[in-house]
Amino acid sequence: MRPEGFVGSLEPGWTSGVIIVGLRAIVVGAGVAGLLCARELYRAGWEVLLLEASDGIGGRVRTDVVDGFRLDRGFQALFTGYPAVRRQIDVKALKPRAFDAGIILVEGGHWHELADPWADPKAVVPTLLSAVPTAGDKRLAMRLRRDLRRKDVREVLGDGHVAAAQFLDRYGFSARFIDLFVRGVFGGLFFDPSLSFSASSFLFEYKMLSSGPAVLPAAGMQAIAEQIAADLPEGAVRLECPVLRLERSGDRVLGVQTSREGLEADAVVLAAHAPEAERLAGIPLPKEAYGCTCLYFHVPCPLYGHKKVVVSGYQDGFVHHAVELTNVAPSYAPAPEHLLAAIMLGAPDMGLEELAQRTLDDLQRWFPWRRLRDLTPLAAYQVPFGRLALPPGFEGCRLSSRAGALGLYLAGEYLEGNSLNAALTSGERAAQAVIEDSAKSRA
Repeated sequence: MRPEGFVGSLEPGWTSGVIIVGLRAIVVGAGVAGLLCARELYRAGWEVLLLEASDGIGGRVRTDVVDGFRLDRGFQALFTGYPAVRRQIDVKALKPRAFDAGIILVEGGHWHELADPWADPKAVVPTLLSAVPTAGDKRLAMRLRRDLRRKDVREVLGDGHVAAAQFLDRYGFSARFIDLFVRGVFGGLFFDPSLSFSASSFLFEYKMLSSGPAVLPAAGMQAIAEQIAADLPEGAVRLECPVLRLERSGDRVLGVQTSREGLEADAVVLAAHAPEAERLAGIPLPKEAYGCTCLYFHVPCPLYGHKKVVVSGYQDGFVHHAVELTNVAPSYAPAPEHLLAAIMLGAPDMGLEELAQRTLDDLQRWFPWRRLRDLTPLAAYQVPFGRLALPPGFEGCRLSSRAGALGLYLAGEYLEGNSLNAALTSGERAAQAVIEDSAKSRA
């Protein structure tokens, strides 16, 4: 039975004629969550069609090549300690290039190297000599690392839902260490220097940072999406194919209407970003988020020699953190050139020329030994929906993969948390829900 106004029908051969069990699924959105969900369903014997409104796969995990430079759409890194990454991604095949653990903190014209001595032994001496963390801070950091390796996050957190800032204060860290190091590292990771996000989210990411190195795929972050998509059958992904609406009959979703045609399916998975999924599903979804702006510069010779992110300790700073990507992955620039990424939290309302000037003026304090004003900006990316707001207690408000209508499912990091791990996990769980519900209906 087709709903009124449903035009067209499922095209024969839309997955190259591969029919295993005769069940069809449409996944809307070819970001990491959608790709992983489609792959899981295909491996389970489903026909899959993945519809993407843009001109490429990956969502935010995309890489543009500009004059030989690889520009991820906003600075990103792959945390190899993530459980879902270990389950679903062949990291070795990505030819990963690892960051050194820790950061460089710059303030008052001084550089402080701060690192986990177990993850980066060569940084033991500068870390021990740094005055940013007190002796007590160093002991507490090691204790927290040890506890998280031995215990579940919930055991370390204790009772109650608190913000990361409150947890750190209760744990005993000094205000200077919290302001300079934690706001620098985790404020940048969550795009929220107020540290108002859930302490459980902070502890999970803290644990992940000590569970495996952060890396860059040699070909850019989009290689992650391409690896997942490589397992899908030819013709399973349609680009530049926005979905206008869902087609329903009563409380069941029967398919989608695209700008080209109507398509039927036994299951529809909405894996678009939260505002678009909300529009299509007609149900409220988490949309409060923090954003960032990433500006890339062509650098003719290296600015510094570390494979670490440099974080600002200046209270009046414009740039929050920066990293010379070619120190980590030389493939990000044509030899012998170099690539610098500068990241600002939020979305400054200014053109590229003004943005570049403000950025270089601020970075000049970081690198006084080099004249930076002549560096060439390559591109700027604003990511308004970069990191979902995760207030204390959000864990108890998580949504189900089942969207309330028969045959309709959700996949997206907003269901699980705020990371690549969350996106991959949501794709797994959406596929599992589709498979389980199908088995029940056929029993």
